[in-house]
Amino acid sequence: MNNKAFTLIEIIVGILLISLIGTTTTIVVLKENKEKKLEIITDKIISAAKVYISTEKDEDGNIFETGINSGGLGLTIPVKTLVNDGYLDKNIL
Repeated sequence: MNNKAFTLIEIIVGILLISLIGTTTTIVVLKENKEKKLEIITDKIISAAKVYISTEKDEDGNIFETGINSGGLGLTIPVKTLVNDGYLDKNIL
């Protein structure tokens, strides 16, 4: 007798292999999307902070100095400040 059909075990193994490949691909794609989204959010926050620094003034009424000649001025600008002052959309995250 010449059987040309697949056995149940062969079909199950085939389905499992296809599922494994599909799951692995999905995980990789989701991870890449998450990393790209984080990169976009970070870029938006940095851009908003740069605009904030270039337009806002310090406690003495002076515009913030930035760059190499600023004497190592380090500024911490909370994201909440950027949102409250309208430099960043509150739905960024």
